[in-house]
Amino acid sequence: MNKAHQVIANYVDSHPDQTFREIATVFKVSSTTISKVAKAFGLSRFAGGLSVAKVLLFVERANLESNTNAV
Repeated sequence: MNKAHQVIANYVDSHPDQTFREIATVFKVSSTTISKVAKAFGLSRFAGGLSVAKVLLFVERANLESNTNAV
């Protein structure tokens, strides 16, 4: 991998709240390029563009709501 790919991978890793599409806009490349670079560096997002951070936030909110409704 080249230096540009390393920069992209570092950005993907340090911005878990952003989708590949959002990151692609920052770097003016396609989201497919971001996906390929991320995959090469062992980084991932969930299908539909959700990052791990966003999924965890949804789960946390769901848990809070279910605990509130149980009272």
